[in-house]
Amino acid sequence: MRSIVHRAVIGIVLILITAALLPTAAAAAWLGGITFNHPSPSYLRNGEFVEVTIDCLVTQPGGAYILVLPYTNGAPTPGWLHTGSSLLPLGENTVIRSFSVGSSNMETVDHVRIRMLSADSSTVIQEFFVRVRYEFGHYGIYNIQLDQVNHSVLTKGSNLNVQVDYASPGPDNVIIFARPYFQGTPAVGSGASAGYSGPPSGTATQYFTFSSTDGEVDQIRIFMTDLAQTVTHLEVSHPVDYSWSDVAITNLCISPWSPSQVFVDDRVITSFDYDNQAGEEIKIWVRPFLDGGFAPNNLYEVSSPISTGTGSDSRWMGATGPSHINQAQLLVTNNDYSTTYIDKFIPVEYHYSEHMVNNIVTVPESPALLDFGTLVDATFYYKTKERDPIYIYAEPYFRGSLVGAYASSGSPAYSPPAGTGGINFRIESFSPILEADQIRFSIWDNTSTLLDEYFVDMSFLWGDAGWVSSVPGALPATSVRLAQNFPNPFNPTTSIPVELTGTRHVRLAVYDLRGRLIRVLADEVMGTGRHEIPFDGSGLASGAYYYRLEGGGPVQARSMMLVK
Repeated sequence: MRSIVHRAVIGIVLILITAALLPTAAAAAWLGGITFNHPSPSYLRNGEFVEVTIDCLVTQPGGAYILVLPYTNGAPTPGWLHTGSSLLPLGENTVIRSFSVGSSNMETVDHVRIRMLSADSSTVIQEFFVRVRYEFGHYGIYNIQLDQVNHSVLTKGSNLNVQVDYASPGPDNVIIFARPYFQGTPAVGSGASAGYSGPPSGTATQYFTFSSTDGEVDQIRIFMTDLAQTVTHLEVSHPVDYSWSDVAITNLCISPWSPSQVFVDDRVITSFDYDNQAGEEIKIWVRPFLDGGFAPNNLYEVSSPISTGTGSDSRWMGATGPSHINQAQLLVTNNDYSTTYIDKFIPVEYHYSEHMVNNIVTVPESPALLDFGTLVDATFYYKTKERDPIYIYAEPYFRGSLVGAYASSGSPAYSPPAGTGGINFRIESFSPILEADQIRFSIWDNTSTLLDEYFVDMSFLWGDAGWVSSVPGALPATSVRLAQNFPNPFNPTTSIPVELTGTRHVRLAVYDLRGRLIRVLADEVMGTGRHEIPFDGSGLASGAYYYRLEGGGPVQARSMMLVK
């Protein structure tokens, strides 16, 4: 029996902090897929609104309301503001609710309460608290945007451009600086633009570079000062990973996305653009590492020489047997390996196995709060070295133990070597509250022998309508929101909404459940606002597909169903 346990780090931790019984309502409703348009933590000017996007299922005959409210130290934040709610109809909905702090004082929002109310507002159907950290005050610096993806290496003399939104009470103008730091001190050898002088509130642009030396930057510090530069109104630190060298490696894209389970015969592909200004031919490698040493059963592509100039390329890495990879080494040398231009370790999380489940998409989307008995549906792609049929199950786990009183649908016999599947599970017990911080996918042969197991970090909480709990900390707040396509199911056309809080480069693509690319719908710079991107499934077979968005934060993916 082989067991590979995957504990992906996505910054979501389920922690119960309070439980208070409220009036109950018989409804199998849920709240899930919560995202924020400002990352946590953020430093916001009083009056700046935070948008919260929430997926929900309304089962009350008269509909329901969704409200959000900022909390500080267990009570509504002084000076709170929030948008009202229109009555939502029966069925699945996606709503955006906003809150702010209008007080003239400085306040820290440490939780956001999300509440579903009955149509007459007399009954709390569901309610929970999301842990965040928003600093509201007289000054704000937020919506930090960079023109290169993280982990990029730029050629000497190339600028890294920084754009931020800022706000102050005025009436005087202010100056904004963005400066590179490394290991807690100003980066040695860097040069930067002069401070941006502008009105009390607006958008500032800055840049910095390394012209004559190699450079490393692990933090960008952004300052707001008065015009005389004698008073610092606000300082914000933004962690990054950038380098400067004679060779540039930019627009890095690693596929499949991390974290993932990978079949032993498959490869992880790293694609990139390069600019060789080293004055000689170079070789580029991407090698699999585990905790600073070569990963077990490692396998990677031998580089070919690359001449001076620019271009695009890719490298693969893999494994000849079960393996764990948590670092991808980006290595650039000259032809005889006597000179190293780049030696950078990029954090990743891949588990190679002879029996694999990946491309997992759930409805509701994690994190979610559900009534007892509400199903979580999961679709996935599988691959195996077994010759006989296999069986796949999904089970909820919390802090390393199986959650009691769960029910899971029976697995059909899946045919080797590969294909797509679906499974669901639910909590049926009426314990006060039950939660899962991981979902275990297990693969069995037809003799009931466990072949493999794969643990995926997801946040689900089941409880009677009216139980109040905190779910979860450090949500993946993002400046880009991928919403559910509509209509869904569809035949043959649908629209995929993408919402941006700033101008940025995004890539939207459609895949089948085996992970094969169907079509790239967008690979471009998009402006602030909501974009509805059409997809035409003519010529495709009926079935489940998923669409994946890169840019502006964590990779986001959702499933959709084509029915002909």
